[in-house]
Amino acid sequence: MIRTIALDAIKSGKGIRTDISIPVSGGERWYEITATPVYDKSIDTGAAMVTGRDITECRITGERLSDSKLQIDILLDGSPVPMFILNSEHRLIYWNKALERQSGIKAGDVLGTKSQWEIFYSEKRPTLADLLLDNSTDDLRKW
Repeated sequence: MIRTIALDAIKSGKGIRTDISIPVSGGERWYEITATPVYDKSIDTGAAMVTGRDITECRITGERLSDSKLQIDILLDGSPVPMFILNSEHRLIYWNKALERQSGIKAGDVLGTKSQWEIFYSEKRPTLADLLLDNSTDDLRKW
């Protein structure tokens, strides 16, 4: 399999990066294989530099994170309670279906913005989520 990847790089004249699975007892290991054609006038035939990196743990972690995100999405979107989530920069990173229904604003129209105040107020001002994110509980009375 690795030989084929190296030959493909030599024939195409372009670098190749691919992931391969190799069966081992009790499962499989995943490797990132990179093949780069090497040109040297002293060599009559083509050559390739091939490197491999074990990425099994990265793949397992990625699958777990993907499963966790899916579970969170199902939980939040399935909730009848309107909810949004802000990142540390006060940008909207989540806007659930209940909030879409209540506000009439689609998630795709506000994700990545700082427009969370618009569903509550006619003028720009911090929401409770913004105040809590900034640890500005002293400003609660002001707002």
